[in-house]
Amino acid sequence: MIGEIGLHKSIPDTSKVLDDKEVTTLYYNISKKEYDVQALLDYE
Repeated sequence: MIGEIGLHKSIPDTSKVLDDKEVTTLYYNISKKEYDVQALLDYE
């Protein structure tokens, strides 16, 4: 039971870190290469 709780708790945390890193890297690359930040804001 404790093992399952620990597993379920660690998976979302790890995924969140990876997702945040991917989003940050993608946002940086696009804004650096295309300088189209406003388009990203409009998309969201």
